Amino acid sequence: MGSQLQKVPLSVLDWRAFSRCNLDISSAVFTSTGALLESSKNVIENDWKADLDLVSLVQLQLAGSKSSESGFATSRVKVDKTYFSSHELSCTYYSCRVSHPTPLSSEFHQHLLSLPNSSTADAMQQYRSFIDIYGTHYIRQVTLGGKYKRVTSIRTCLTTLNSVSTSEVKDCLNVGLKVGLGIVDASSSGKKCENILLNRDSMTGFSEGYMNHMTKVSGGNGWLGEISLTRNNSDGFYTWIGSLKNTPDIISYSLEPLHYLVKDADVKRNLQTAIERYIVENGQPKKSAISRVWLE
Repeated sequence: MGSQLQKVPLSVLDWRAFSRCNLDISSAVFTSTGALLESSKNVIENDWKADLDLVSLVQLQLAGSKSSESGFATSRVKVDKTYFSSHELSCTYYSCRVSHPTPLSSEFHQHLLSLPNSSTADAMQQYRSFIDIYGTHYIRQVTLGGKYKRVTSIRTCLTTLNSVSTSEVKDCLNVGLKVGLGIVDASSSGKKCENILLNRDSMTGFSEGYMNHMTKVSGGNGWLGEISLTRNNSDGFYTWIGSLKNTPDIISYSLEPLHYLVKDADVKRNLQTAIERYIVENGQPKKSAISRVWLE
């Protein structure tokens, strides 16, 4: 950055270095697991399904189906009727795109050349093995930096019994995180939020309370994402912020399917078909219509 030289791969174009760190916490409430997972596709900046025949995907949940959020959410809805809140903030430091035509590694190129022109069952199994190794898409454009995300499960029956609404939980968590990060003073919480953040089920005495959470930290080092909601303990957070310039991670990206990299018409068509089948087979059935309530 500044006057310093940057070393980047030859395939990278439009390398941009900047510093954009937004300490405003964005928050939302989701009324289903599907809605929570659907929100994870916000990191993809283009239509990744372009040029793919995926009509049957209307009844499938694809976004985030293999993510840590999916595992967490699925485990919580087995316990009780559950809503979810999401709180996140991000910092961006770099962006770039890959040149076109995209340079291919020798190993990847050789593997492409080994794919058969036919579409028999045995041939398509080779395409499936190729996808198991390389995936279905490649990144064409990328933004690098760091992101913090906290997902909280809220047991709606218990919150109702305790005269607490889901939106109150979300708003109190928003204030609590700002307290923990040193953005606002602890006195900003107010008495009701203080009680909510204690996560005590005073009506039934359920030991876990009505909230459980997971945190996800992308980029940087020195911080696992756990933070107090009642006092300032932001040292780890700011250590993480300071490390992002040298150890960023992917924050958002644009995708293109791998068959775009193939010149041979038969192989290109077969790989596209294999990609479509793989995506359909790995989508999760939507149990109900997705509903989502955004509460900034």
